[in-house]
Amino acid sequence: MLGATARIEAVRRAEVVQQWADGVLVGACLHFGTLQVRNMATVGGNIAHALPAADLVPALLVLDAQLELARATPAGDCVRRNVPLDGFATGPFTTVLQPGELVTAVQVPARTRTWRAQFRKIGRVVKDLAQVNCAVALQVEKQRVLSARLAVGAVHPTVTRVPAAEAELVGGEIRGADWSARVGRAVDAVRSFIRPISDMRATREWRRHVCGVLLCRSLEWVADPHRAGHVPRYEDGQSYRVGVQGSGDG
Repeated sequence: MLGATARIEAVRRAEVVQQWADGVLVGACLHFGTLQVRNMATVGGNIAHALPAADLVPALLVLDAQLELARATPAGDCVRRNVPLDGFATGPFTTVLQPGELVTAVQVPARTRTWRAQFRKIGRVVKDLAQVNCAVALQVEKQRVLSARLAVGAVHPTVTRVPAAEAELVGGEIRGADWSARVGRAVDAVRSFIRPISDMRATREWRRHVCGVLLCRSLEWVADPHRAGHVPRYEDGQSYRVGVQGSGDG
């Protein structure tokens, strides 16, 4: 469980976070602005802001995170409820929060701890707001994908999962004869689903193309057994700046 007031830098440093799902949350935190920002920004703030380009949200979405919400009643009682993170944001900067309600905690299911996962992001510069970001997670047993999660940000009105793309991967054998074809169909499904905009950071056409590139490379990464358990580090930053010439990420 992550407290809503946990600072992003504290999350990045937490041992349990580093040991969870290839450190996918560590990767998201490393891309989360500068050290000064990470020392001030909170988990709950990043979620409740409902920014379509939020960095922490895709990584939490692929881990099937649940939110604990709370509000005070006129009588002074505290009413709590749990909702899935998936569907919490209903549009840019809008959520299902009721008046006076706060995000108090984030719960990540224990079953996701051993999933293969990765977060990727590209911006105009390393610490800029995302032009595109994404996270992927696979539950793999004996090289077969039992479940899959794909989440994309900065290309849709909300950070969102794409179930049609996930379905293309389930049942496949990573590195199997049809794996590349499955990945290709998943990427096509995502590109067909998203509704990117053109703004000062990028055009919609560029976002749609790059979204597919990031997902494809992320899926190849998590399907590589030699990279299992490799937790993102500052030293690996170049390999996580996908799209930068010479990144060496394959």
